Amino acid sequence: MTNNNNAYDHFYDRIDKVKNDLRDKYSNYEELLDYAAKAATELHIAKHTYQEFKNALFIREFYVADGSKEELAQFDEGLNNPIYQEFMHMKSHENKIKHSFPNEKRHKENHYYENLVTSEWDKDPSRFSSAEKAADHYVDWLRDEYKVEYEHRTIANWIRAYAKAHSIKLR
Repeated sequence: MTNNNNAYDHFYDRIDKVKNDLRDKYSNYEELLDYAAKAATELHIAKHTYQEFKNALFIREFYVADGSKEELAQFDEGLNNPIYQEFMHMKSHENKIKHSFPNEKRHKENHYYENLVTSEWDKDPSRFSSAEKAADHYVDWLRDEYKVEYEHRTIANWIRAYAKAHSIKLR
């Protein structure tokens, strides 16, 4: 049997590592830490609930194999409860958390250049008559200054999205 103290120590060591990683990578560290603590609590609850529902699904498969339609209907009715709905919500939330950080890392360079273009454009939005004209300029600017290639459509979409988010009217 595993020593619970060692398991908890290992768990807290891992949490400290995540905290340090977050502090190094993100300016809104405290907000992320609060979010991570809430997510860890949800995941802990979900782990136990998940095991219960995994056992229940095994029993359901038995009813299906056995052909007991009446018992299966009663069993399915039991799964349609608020706890099961909460379980499914937590599983969905767990997947979002699991996939959000790799996507963020993968798009880090794109976000950097998007912020670069939009902050440069925001200095004088009236300089260009449209997002397309601005994109013409910034495609060349990124290629000449930063040696990176982006599609015209991508840059125009960045500018449109930025303008919309900041209530800037485009001509």
